[in-house]
Amino acid sequence: MMDIKACTRCGSGNLRMPSELEFEIRLTLAGQYKCGGCNFIGFPIVFDLEGNYLRYKSLKQNV
Repeated sequence: MMDIKACTRCGSGNLRMPSELEFEIRLTLAGQYKCGGCNFIGFPIVFDLEGNYLRYKSLKQNV
């Protein structure tokens, strides 16, 4: 089973670890990701089923 991570702000699955230049204290951001869709840095929502992720993404796009 593969986990799907999504941005809590826009629902995008385009996430990556932020670079060292994007934050000052590495330990405070451990486990956080940067969204390629909206540039939000934070903890993602993790889905275990693709269908649940797609429903969530659809809801975020309709807001």
